[in-house]
Amino acid sequence: MEAFLRPAKSAFSRVPLPLAFTAVSVLFLMPAAFLAFSLGGAGLAALAGAQPVSAALAVLALLVAPYLLAGLYAWARDSLQVLAVGIDRLGSGDLSAIDADAHHGEIGHLVESLGQTKARLAGIVTRVRTGSDAILIAASEIASANADLSRRTEAQASTLEQTSASTEQIAATIARNAEGCKRADALATRTTAVAAQAAVDMRAVVQKMGELEEGARRSVEIIGVINKIAAQTNILAINAAVEAARAGDRGREFAVVAVEVRELAGRCAEAARQIRTLLDASAAGVKGGVALVDRVGKTMDEAAESVREVGVIVKDMAGALAEQTEGIDEINRAIVHLDEMTQQNAALVEEAAASGESFRGEAARLSALVDNFKTDRGEARGRAIGLVKRAVMHIGVAGPERAFNDFERKDGGFWDGELYVLVTDLEYKRRAHGANPSYRGQNVYETRDEAGKLYWREIVEMVRQRGTGWCDYTGTHPRTKKREPKSLYVERAGNFIVGVGIYKEAGL
Repeated sequence: MEAFLRPAKSAFSRVPLPLAFTAVSVLFLMPAAFLAFSLGGAGLAALAGAQPVSAALAVLALLVAPYLLAGLYAWARDSLQVLAVGIDRLGSGDLSAIDADAHHGEIGHLVESLGQTKARLAGIVTRVRTGSDAILIAASEIASANADLSRRTEAQASTLEQTSASTEQIAATIARNAEGCKRADALATRTTAVAAQAAVDMRAVVQKMGELEEGARRSVEIIGVINKIAAQTNILAINAAVEAARAGDRGREFAVVAVEVRELAGRCAEAARQIRTLLDASAAGVKGGVALVDRVGKTMDEAAESVREVGVIVKDMAGALAEQTEGIDEINRAIVHLDEMTQQNAALVEEAAASGESFRGEAARLSALVDNFKTDRGEARGRAIGLVKRAVMHIGVAGPERAFNDFERKDGGFWDGELYVLVTDLEYKRRAHGANPSYRGQNVYETRDEAGKLYWREIVEMVRQRGTGWCDYTGTHPRTKKREPKSLYVERAGNFIVGVGIYKEAGL
């Protein structure tokens, strides 16, 4: 039939659609007009007497018109089927080009417009894919940089916290030292005052010792006078005794007195000698004491001067410690402020990291969304989409189990060259595999491709959300045994996922 109608279809494809309908309508109207004209003249007699040529033309038109109408229908059906397939492939994300050269007229214009639309969409998708890939890379770099910055900021905050604690300890130690210096300064001041007073007292003692030395010297002089008096008294007593002896009995009493005076003078001389001895010893001791006190006074003066200098040094140290305390307090306040800023920066970095992760996630979702539109391997993708749709329809008509068996049979009608159907349910259990039926029953939840991608998880999630789409992964080519990119088109059929995969080569 198709070969019989091909001339009519070819003819209609080269003329405008209104002209084609007009021609077919005219051919259908010609026999009716001829019949009406003939009957309108004289009934059957007029029809019998009609011109043979007109009658032949009417019969020819009556025969040709159904043929042309069938050809017009077949041409319109095929053209609309091309449009339907193109629109269906567009809805499936296939943006490959459409061959519009075989179509003319209004249908050809529609096919051409659909092709131009797909071409423009393909250009947009290509640019968006390039941009989304760049955004994803940039977002990944930003997220990685934010993560590194967040770790460094946290480390810096921890270091600042430790530094703040250390400076607080140093400040407390310096404050204690400053307080000790203040107490030492007060004690040194009191010690200086005591030492100064002791020096004054020592000078007074030295003065008193000098006076004692002077008194001892004068006492020695007085003892010397007493010794002279005793010597003279002794001489007088001797003279008195001599005169008493000369006087005889009349001078006897006077002699007794003279003896007593002589004894008294001797005792005075002895006492004066002993006192002189004591005074000499005392003078020597006083003299040594004066020298010792003088040395002690000088030592006390030196000690007082040293204590004063120590007090000055301690006071300077106390002032320096006070300045250090103020400096440490300022440093501590600066560190606390810096720590607060670092904490704020850490919070901002965390927010930036979260935004970066969100940005990266949005970029990844945008990239995944754009990946649903395919611009390469148009013919193979069209075959894959058509095979999936036939398989989905067959499941609905024949039932799942019978359909699964048909998918795994070479003569089941679901092999297109090297394309075959595979079915998995939403619980990741494989229900049919056209290339290898032994895979039936396997769980594909942990199945990875050659690059380690858990692609079935992505497929199930995509089908749950959108019901259909493409998934790209890496597989081993059955003929070349090489790792090549592969695209799997899937559609949801109830609780099942029906898919057909194609490799990078357009022929597969």
